[in-house]
Amino acid sequence: MMTQSEQHYTNETATVEQVLYGLPKTHKPGNPMRPIISAVGSFNHEAAKWLSNILASLRHHSTAVRDTFSFVKEIRKDDVRGCVIASFDVKSLFTNIPLKFTTNLLIIKSLFHDGCTQFQGISQTQIKKLLKWICQSTTFQFNGKFYKQIDGVAMGWTIAPLLADVIMNYVIDQALTKNNVQNKPIVLWRYVDDIFVAFNDMSSLNIFFNALNNVHNNITFTKELECGDSLAHLDVLIEKSQTGIQTTYRKPTHSGIYTHWTSFIPHYQKRVLVFGLLERAYKIASAYNAIHNEFMKIKSMLIKSGYPKAYLDRCIMKYLNPKHEAPINSFSKNRQWQPPSACVSPTWGNFLRSPRRNTKTYHRYAIMP
Repeated sequence: MMTQSEQHYTNETATVEQVLYGLPKTHKPGNPMRPIISAVGSFNHEAAKWLSNILASLRHHSTAVRDTFSFVKEIRKDDVRGCVIASFDVKSLFTNIPLKFTTNLLIIKSLFHDGCTQFQGISQTQIKKLLKWICQSTTFQFNGKFYKQIDGVAMGWTIAPLLADVIMNYVIDQALTKNNVQNKPIVLWRYVDDIFVAFNDMSSLNIFFNALNNVHNNITFTKELECGDSLAHLDVLIEKSQTGIQTTYRKPTHSGIYTHWTSFIPHYQKRVLVFGLLERAYKIASAYNAIHNEFMKIKSMLIKSGYPKAYLDRCIMKYLNPKHEAPINSFSKNRQWQPPSACVSPTWGNFLRSPRRNTKTYHRYAIMP
């Protein structure tokens, strides 16, 4: 049950109306709109967030990965050479989630199975009422008019990620149960509605693909097959070579435009941008040549945004130094800085003591990124 603080936290007062807006999908033909609802501050936002937290265990699945880095970590353990690899994607998953089916059949049966009458002190009737209030009583404003949500969800909705994972777990389990052993995938990893699979042959892949599409009428999959022994999945380009190289994938709409060096923002934000791009490339790429090529691409894109070449070189050195036993350059943290020679006079003493201190301070801020 709720604690007193949780009850006070979820009891919304002076709420705001949810507003629906859209963002164009520039990477798809026709640039369709992605519906998004800003739910922060709405009457059921905190209650939905509390319910999502206590039901978080329903999102777990043996095939689910947390992010790109988790996917890369898992795919490196799998040998897909000689297999047919493909990427499955659901058409507009969030807006096609069947609310009544997901809440009544999946969540209720998952929580109250084997004769269970309560979940964390909440009865089945209370859970049903709470889910109905959160999922089917939502109103939003669009173009000056008010609407009520009756089916599907929008991105930005508090409980949407939970519902998406629950329905996807159900679809995958049903497809795996209906298929025999010969037609099951050798490798299967899912991130939200993006599924990476590997099969022994194309016929098994098509059988499993049809099984996924036959689970529920609202959930329709599309597939992308490998091309030239390589496949783009998420932001990873997987190549079926002897070394199984993975590298960063960028969509054709990627412009390469980042925050300009002369932008009036704190310097640490520019530094975090550089190191974030380096970290992403280093974790995804699986071979030295791939890492080198990615670093050069990043460097080229940032130079176009005004970043000094010398600054980027220092950032790359500083990023790579801790990852190798031997330091790459002479400005390692382990190496003590040697001050310039001081002039000592019998009368005035060491009169370069203050300039030396200032020189060392300048060295620290000017040389290191």
